[in-house]
Amino acid sequence: MSLLPTSLYFTNAAGLVQEYPDYVRLQYVPGPRRFDEFTALLHHVTRSLSRYRFGKLLIDQRQMTP
Repeated sequence: MSLLPTSLYFTNAAGLVQEYPDYVRLQYVPGPRRFDEFTALLHHVTRSLSRYRFGKLLIDQRQMTP
């Protein structure tokens, strides 16, 4: 697994999606999340996974506000 992202696929106020050669990384950011921003983030995660037919998703929730 590579540690360097190949591209920043999507970002908004809820988090960001990065594409690596072998997997997709979802990183949540601190702060409140609106429903539409959260669903857009998850939609783009799904699109990124299916675009390259990846089966691996790394989720970083360390900064996520409860």
